[in-house]
Amino acid sequence: MGTLSQQLDNRDTPSKVKQIQQTGLYIRDAVLSNNTKLSWPPKLSELCENAVNLSPELDAFLYTLLTGNTESTTEYPHHVPRLVNSFGQDIIYRVTGGRQKPPKQILLPYAVKTFTNNVKLIQMLNRCGHGIAYSQIEEINTALCLQKMALPPDYEVPLPENIQSYVNTTLAWDNIDRLDETLSGAGTSHRVNGIAVQARHFGLHLPPAPGVEQARTRKKSIDPSVISVVPPYSAGDRCSPRARTFVEVTAEEFSAEARKMNLLWILVQLHAKEKQKASSWTGFNISVRNKVQVSQDVIGYLSTIDAPATDMATVHEVLVQSLKIKSIVLVLDQALYAKATEVQWKQSERFKDNMQRMGVFHTACNLLSIIGKRFQDTGLCDQSGMIAEGSVAGVLDGCRHNCGVRIHKIMYESLMRLAWQGFNVWIEENHKESKTTVDTFFSQIGELYDYICETQFKKMTSASSVDLVELFDKYMEFLRHENGKLSKFWLSYLDMVEILLKLLRPSREGNWELHVSAIRSMIPWCFAYDKVNYARYLISHQSEISHLGEEHPDVLAYLRPDGFSVQIGAMNMFGRIPVDQTCEETVNKDTQTPGGTKGFSLRPGAVNKYYLIVEYRSIFMQQFKEMLHLGTLSPSK
Repeated sequence: MGTLSQQLDNRDTPSKVKQIQQTGLYIRDAVLSNNTKLSWPPKLSELCENAVNLSPELDAFLYTLLTGNTESTTEYPHHVPRLVNSFGQDIIYRVTGGRQKPPKQILLPYAVKTFTNNVKLIQMLNRCGHGIAYSQIEEINTALCLQKMALPPDYEVPLPENIQSYVNTTLAWDNIDRLDETLSGAGTSHRVNGIAVQARHFGLHLPPAPGVEQARTRKKSIDPSVISVVPPYSAGDRCSPRARTFVEVTAEEFSAEARKMNLLWILVQLHAKEKQKASSWTGFNISVRNKVQVSQDVIGYLSTIDAPATDMATVHEVLVQSLKIKSIVLVLDQALYAKATEVQWKQSERFKDNMQRMGVFHTACNLLSIIGKRFQDTGLCDQSGMIAEGSVAGVLDGCRHNCGVRIHKIMYESLMRLAWQGFNVWIEENHKESKTTVDTFFSQIGELYDYICETQFKKMTSASSVDLVELFDKYMEFLRHENGKLSKFWLSYLDMVEILLKLLRPSREGNWELHVSAIRSMIPWCFAYDKVNYARYLISHQSEISHLGEEHPDVLAYLRPDGFSVQIGAMNMFGRIPVDQTCEETVNKDTQTPGGTKGFSLRPGAVNKYYLIVEYRSIFMQQFKEMLHLGTLSPSK
């Protein structure tokens, strides 16, 4: 690089300018010769990071310009390839006069429209060369609508391009409301969003089904009379679930292992003398699973059903579409699950291949509301600094999942610390012969505190920990039954939080047996605190999943490893989340437009158009985030 710089420095200014101009012509010729034709309307595969096609000359020029390095083998910081990608697409768009539209020029205006719905801002970005005009966005939206409406009526439900046929698939459907800010409350809109989840498969994939070709037009609207109508459904008389034999849920081994891991987490926390080095519950479990290999699952957005989720016809349409997609598992919240089971019981032969599950995320929120109802008068959420005053009601009602889980983890840790102090006194008074065993094991925990990893953790969970856990369980039974009513009351809090952690841990780890045990443990609390709907349908759900081995062995084989949760992150070893929570975090989050009715037309044609392309808007947003490496653990500075 030094030699090249010296050669340029030795030349006079006109020579430098002329060489730079000549280089610009070379790069311009390279850009114009690299002609990439875009389909109409653009395919999803043409609007992703892999579709960006920079010529070698442009690529080399931008790397040299940004880094000052001419060595092609140099490893650059993570932000350099991203900036080269961005600047290169802007250059291609402007050099070709807008004839070539790289992915960024389409995805960025879509993102701005989704986040702000500001037409002026999109026009400013277009003037700066960073994206297509707003009118072109509307043309693409119209072409996508016409393409979808051109499908024959008997055409099977189209799969997203990133979802493969003939692969085990989990579907999740959830209701979402829109336009809720009308003055009278009337005129609001309700729909059902859906996602398809598959484990990532490596190797050859079947090509996506060809779409219906559309002629290029400047049309920006669709006929308002074209409305996607959900076929009517007559519910008739209700049917009861079919009789089954009782299956005892026996997962004590997995429950005991989960309690042991929680206890070891508390003991590691107790080793901190001044500054705490051990992480909280989630961080600790990530550290002790550092050797687990993870693979990010594939999430695709399904076509939106523009109808209220409360109608039986809508629920019937959800089941019909799921049947056409040939999914293996169907995940619903409690309200949809209740109606879907009634339809399935009535048409058991038609929907025999639809295995329905109640979403773990909504079930956990229900358990949070039960805990809040039982302990709302104890001052549980009044602790200074733990929770904002305005969030207390939401935590107690189970509406604030993340905040509620956090506060219960903190309270669980606090009470377990107090229990451990009493445990040491109880050992000295009642089991002096075991005092040495307890002290020795607690000192060994210090090795895990010094280096929290999977190898050290497995040493602590070996046979040496069994005696300690048995003694601690005896002490907890003493507190529960022989230490007064107040002790028994707060022990019930620990029991309920452990059920909550038992709901969270299986999804994070992919432990099916522990998940079934957690559902079984939660049902009595639903009866005790008048959660009638969950009490009724969790029993039905428990019966379904308990008989999977004999009725749907292929479904059980799919769910048992980790098929009932989603690996949404690429690096988190303890980061799987429930499928219904994935629906909230992806399609429901991406399809929201700020402001309710503000800035959005209520004309039938515009509303119908919005619903027809809502999954495309969401996928565009997702692909733009992936292009910018947002939501990943790769450095972004």
